[in-house]
Amino acid sequence: MLNQVDIHTLSAKYVAQHVAVVLQEMPAEFGFTVKEVIAMAITPHQGLFSNATTYQHRIDDALLEVNLT
Repeated sequence: MLNQVDIHTLSAKYVAQHVAVVLQEMPAEFGFTVKEVIAMAITPHQGLFSNATTYQHRIDDALLEVNLT
């Protein structure tokens, strides 16, 4: 169930936008940068013909804002 709806009746995109996984233990070799993880997180929210460059600039700006560059 997700928001009182059977998850099997929902689109994959809707589920991807509303479900997240938070690991309790982090593998020693986590093969992604913070920037890559953010890019993966916004993927379900992009349209089919979204401008990837715009999203990259937004990610870069956000990382600068929190001093993670």
